[in-house]
Amino acid sequence: VQIPTCCELDVLPNTFSGLNIDISILELEIERAEVDYRLVLPTNPKRLANLTTLIAVKNTISTSTASVERAFSGMNRICTKLRSTIRPERLTDLLCISLNRDVVDLLDLDEVVTAWGNMRN
Repeated sequence: VQIPTCCELDVLPNTFSGLNIDISILELEIERAEVDYRLVLPTNPKRLANLTTLIAVKNTISTSTASVERAFSGMNRICTKLRSTIRPERLTDLLCISLNRDVVDLLDLDEVVTAWGNMRN
């Protein structure tokens, strides 16, 4: 989990007050994270459990509807009338591949097939 800059850390305790997180512990974790950040130390997720939870939740919240619209558009491309019996897990996997095409394009398919073949043995 990537720790945000110090100016963003001050906003976190009040932003997610609806979650069952102890604010005093969170504030202590924010202070620790700021010190670690200034000293360029690696972060320990166990030491910053509340903070990493908040950051994970923060990173899942969409900042615009464009990503949601892209996901529905991708779903409509993948789940056509001819392919309407796709299991939800497979549909999710295909959508993930479709939406992250730039990352998928970097994969070496021969290496992926070899790794998959080795898993079967």
